[in-house]
Amino acid sequence: WSAVPAGSEQAGDVVLLRCLGAACHVGLVVTPGIMIHAEVGLDTVIDRYDTTRWQARVVGLYRWVGDRTA
Repeated sequence: WSAVPAGSEQAGDVVLLRCLGAACHVGLVVTPGIMIHAEVGLDTVIDRYDTTRWQARVVGLYRWVGDRTA
């Protein structure tokens, strides 16, 4: 995994989110600014992660870069 600077994210990147003070929730970037995520007991939703509701909870954006040893 590699950190992605804000503004450089793309579909398939992961948004790591803080919930109740711990980095324990993830969303998948659908398009820059928009993620899909789910919580136990709730429906899967598509949300903007650049709004006041989520922005302060974003820990970082990450991209799978594959096996660098191969």
